[in-house]
Amino acid sequence: MGPCVVSGDEEMDENYAAFMDMLPELLKEHAGRWVILRRGELIEFHDSMDAALQAGEARFADKNFGIQQVSGSILALNWMTCCGS
Repeated sequence: MGPCVVSGDEEMDENYAAFMDMLPELLKEHAGRWVILRRGELIEFHDSMDAALQAGEARFADKNFGIQQVSGSILALNWMTCCGS
């Protein structure tokens, strides 16, 4: 896997805002799963953080995507964005 960092860039903010808007609906059917987001769009769901990271890195050569676990818990709302170097 390539390097992943938490970043304050514009795409991360856009992805996080989109995720938070979708969260109430996502919790109904996808609680506990992981999502990949890019440019404010939900790309796909995965059952683990590792699977989401691997899929995002395989799909996006520039490594610009975010992952987040679908959870209502504040402790679980830890956004991660992967960035190419």
